[in-house]
Amino acid sequence: MKSKLLDLIIESVLDFKRKDLPKAIWDESGGDYILNDALRQHILSSVEGILSSDKYEKIAIVGSIASHYYNDKTDVDVHIVPAEGLSEEERDGIQDRLDEISFRDFQGTTHPVNFYMHSTEDRDFHADAIYDVQNGEWLKREKLEHANIRDYYDHFRELINEVDLGKAELRRGLIDYEFLRDALPKADPAVVSEIEGEINETLDRINAEIDEILNTYEIAKDERTEALRREFEDGIESDLGGTLQKFQTASLLPENVLYKLLERYGYKEFFRTLKEFHKENDEVDSPGDVEELQDIVQEDGFWQSLENHPGGMGGKTRSDRRKNKSFIRDFDSREKFAKNMKLKLHQLTGDDDERNDR
Repeated sequence: MKSKLLDLIIESVLDFKRKDLPKAIWDESGGDYILNDALRQHILSSVEGILSSDKYEKIAIVGSIASHYYNDKTDVDVHIVPAEGLSEEERDGIQDRLDEISFRDFQGTTHPVNFYMHSTEDRDFHADAIYDVQNGEWLKREKLEHANIRDYYDHFRELINEVDLGKAELRRGLIDYEFLRDALPKADPAVVSEIEGEINETLDRINAEIDEILNTYEIAKDERTEALRREFEDGIESDLGGTLQKFQTASLLPENVLYKLLERYGYKEFFRTLKEFHKENDEVDSPGDVEELQDIVQEDGFWQSLENHPGGMGGKTRSDRRKNKSFIRDFDSREKFAKNMKLKLHQLTGDDDERNDR
């Protein structure tokens, strides 16, 4: 049975309804909202700097930032509908260039502006609100109710447990690699090849773990995409958890709520960074790759998310205090693991210094 405290934590995960649209993004005009002109010009000039007008049909803002359900760090998601006949290869190339100008806060705000190239206009059908940037008009207005996510929290917990275990395995692999690499110069020549073999096996383990973690993320994304596709074709339905349920809007689909939870707790940013690293490096096979991966894995996305939460979940002082405790706990674990590894490596290196660490 879930405690009342857990219920409160769960219910506070998604954003509650606010009385106004975000004033840093929208201006009131004649009892309605229009996009801030500076932001409109920024979006149009950014797109036009990459795409000629014959390459796209529509530029629209979609999602939470165009509704009353947002927070002070909600993204401005800009969706670009490509012109008919644009090939998938061309779209992918354009998206790569759009990524280079995305994920940056709009001037004077804490709202990042992200640009996405879509395959078809139908993809925006599931959005709760759509605003046409070029023509300055609403194409769809919100009708969202607040989500009670207690019914799908167990599924979310299973998902993040998988990721947390994978992350822990990845950390252990990186620690193993560092110890083996440090042992190599000190090793007896007779065991050098054995240590080199261990290093290669450790790198294989690290690469396999990266693939597993990213696969978990892709499954969550695919579940969300499939649920939204079903909404477009069959109405808003979901069979997550084995029971068919009906929802008022796509944003309340469990698959979408789970995806939003990944974002709130810092997992989405971790996935995105790891995916970019994997795309650039293909495989981890050098000390430089390991060092870069260590920086990614050691980022504490959950606590960073709490610190940055506009509602002050936990508060800065409490968050810092809890983060310090977490670090001390992790540090103690690493120290114990390090001593065990040094004892194990002594058998291969015969290094007296390692023996003295016991």
